[in-house]
Amino acid sequence: NFTNNQDLLTALALTSQTGDVDMAAAYGITEFPQHNINEVFTATIEGVDITFKVKSTTTVQVGDGNNAAVESGVTNVVIPETVDGFKVSSVGYRAFNGTQVESVWLPNTIRQIDTEAFYSVGQLKTLNIPESVTEIEANAISYCNLKELHIPKGVDLIAESAFNNLEALETVTVDKDNPRYSSSENSNAIIEPATKTLIFGISTIPQGIERLGEKCFLGSPLETITIPNSLKVIGTQAFMLCANLKQINFPEGLENIQNNAFYNC
Repeated sequence: NFTNNQDLLTALALTSQTGDVDMAAAYGITEFPQHNINEVFTATIEGVDITFKVKSTTTVQVGDGNNAAVESGVTNVVIPETVDGFKVSSVGYRAFNGTQVESVWLPNTIRQIDTEAFYSVGQLKTLNIPESVTEIEANAISYCNLKELHIPKGVDLIAESAFNNLEALETVTVDKDNPRYSSSENSNAIIEPATKTLIFGISTIPQGIERLGEKCFLGSPLETITIPNSLKVIGTQAFMLCANLKQINFPEGLENIQNNAFYNC
């Protein structure tokens, strides 16, 4: 019941642990992966022990999906393109949550940065988002100490609240060739032009924006902000924990302020 030969080869590889070497050889399989799907293993990369989890016959993610991928005290992490013959394709759920890392380098094989991958990494100052990334999930990069954030052209999914509480952030840019997101007019923001939504910002809301996304300014140190007349919706927790916010104007066209938009301001 295989649709093509590749499906059969993959199935054989996955069942290689049964020891049916002769059957595998008949289909040209002479080498098997060192690890099975869902297996968690540790590899030492530039002197740092990093946990990985096998996701498919060819790919692994950073982290086991529950716990931090590195031990407490590690400050600099370099993720390789491949490990034990597998391509490193994602940074898993909470892979660096609560760690003391200051710098993380991601290879150009990473496609997804999962939920809370870099959540509450208070000392993280340097993190690259490689050109290969296409998806950035909720709270993926939050409560960090980054000063710069750049979104490559290949990113086509940024969850609302993907970035928040980045108080040290000074610069936000989006590659000019990204077809879905923009940081037009040096706005220091991530904008989705098709829906006129501000996904994430530092201190300004450009003219023409109709909706502020969930947590888009959460934890920002801003003291005042001008809201354009175009704005219609302020999303959930949009200005939550903006403790320094003292002044804000509401345009006449504003239609909806969602839950906890100004909680603890």
